[in-house]
Amino acid sequence: MRRLDSPLVPLGIAAAAYFLLTVAVLGRHGYDPSYLVQAGDQFANRDLVPRNLIVLNHSAGYDGQFYYRLALDPFTTERTEFGITLDTPAYRQQRIVYPLLVWALSLGRAELVSTVMILVNYAAVCLTAWLGGLHARSMKQHALWGLVFSFYAGFALTLSKDLTEVMALSFVLASLWLIRQQRSAQATILLALAVLTKETTVLVALAAFCVWAVKDRAGTGAPQITWHYFIVPGVLLAVWQLILLGRWGQIGLLGGSGALGWPFVGLIAFFRYTAALQTTLQRRWFTELVFLVVFAVSILFSLRSSTASRHVKLAWLLYAGLASVLTGLIWVEDWAFLRALSEFYILGAVILLGTNSRIKVPVFAFGLLVWLLVFAEIARSY
Repeated sequence: MRRLDSPLVPLGIAAAAYFLLTVAVLGRHGYDPSYLVQAGDQFANRDLVPRNLIVLNHSAGYDGQFYYRLALDPFTTERTEFGITLDTPAYRQQRIVYPLLVWALSLGRAELVSTVMILVNYAAVCLTAWLGGLHARSMKQHALWGLVFSFYAGFALTLSKDLTEVMALSFVLASLWLIRQQRSAQATILLALAVLTKETTVLVALAAFCVWAVKDRAGTGAPQITWHYFIVPGVLLAVWQLILLGRWGQIGLLGGSGALGWPFVGLIAFFRYTAALQTTLQRRWFTELVFLVVFAVSILFSLRSSTASRHVKLAWLLYAGLASVLTGLIWVEDWAFLRALSEFYILGAVILLGTNSRIKVPVFAFGLLVWLLVFAEIARSY
């Protein structure tokens, strides 16, 4: 059993599972990696795009096409380039780290970009399993619990459409583990990379600031959190937003307008729609929603007893609040809401692993079932 109690074991299992998923998706499309970009002819001109890129007919495509475009020229100042038009340039370019890394690894060669996008996300999801194993061990749990991080259904969706969530959360997980190891300088760098990969991860820095400030006023200090852990990511994000404002005339954080509204309105409307259980999609989405509710309730009951740090607990509460105000633009399909709740899930998993309660066994088993449902759907019909 000791051999199994290593972070390398969940890494290997995740690597095998996501390799099968990737092969299944690519196999349905002639093993052409550019299919995962999901470029649509509404934003991509097939006569002008790189010749190895598939462009879908009569389609708006999906978000991966914009990260592909940025991976061809990360610091572009042109809305239309390489035959692809950015729909909201500032909003897309604020998530610069993923396309920048792909650009660097592909050496700026367009024919390699779509392949490297898959490989980078594949490496990130494997890294998430390894980091999950490290977190589990640090909380005196078996390393195999690390699988609950990589087997989040939202990551299967991310990997299948060349999106940013799994990379952003791998940075967050690494940062949180380094903080537990009192390696704050490295943790700061990784959290900064996270907020420049997906801007919503800045709530982790905000939670760290709140915990640090309260402890400071109480005169007790905050041994695991130093000022630069939240200042550096926050300042970098602010500076980058100002650069985007000067370049595009818009702050990237405001580019996703319409996604936030009154608490629970979008969620309740979507829950009522899926509860009809009339179609296969409704039944799957309803199952996913029930899991999220069960997961949230289990976290709330575990907050006090969990050994997770205070700033992780506060960050999760902030993400729970964010989830409650998401509108029908997000509560519309699992491709949207499972991705949007990535931080909510990952931080919740850290909290749940930090408790000795047996409730985590059925909760994470339920989560694995949801992952399998999504896996099967992607492999069968995507």
